[in-house]
Amino acid sequence: MTTLYNDQVRLQPTESSVYTTIVKALMGGGGRGGNTEFHTYKPEQERSFRVVLMNFHPSSDLSDIKRSLND
Repeated sequence: MTTLYNDQVRLQPTESSVYTTIVKALMGGGGRGGNTEFHTYKPEQERSFRVVLMNFHPSSDLSDIKRSLND
């Protein structure tokens, strides 16, 4: 926990179960919270990512590329 300016607090839980508990409490789950303004990021394991493949000819068959990536 870190105290920031304007009476803001930063929480950085190290376990996903603790993260989930905190978010549920801030959203009003279990009869607690509900009127707290907060912002969160997706946990790292839930984030998607994008890949850029370079130097492929535009006429390359997409199904061959997908098959190779899956293999």
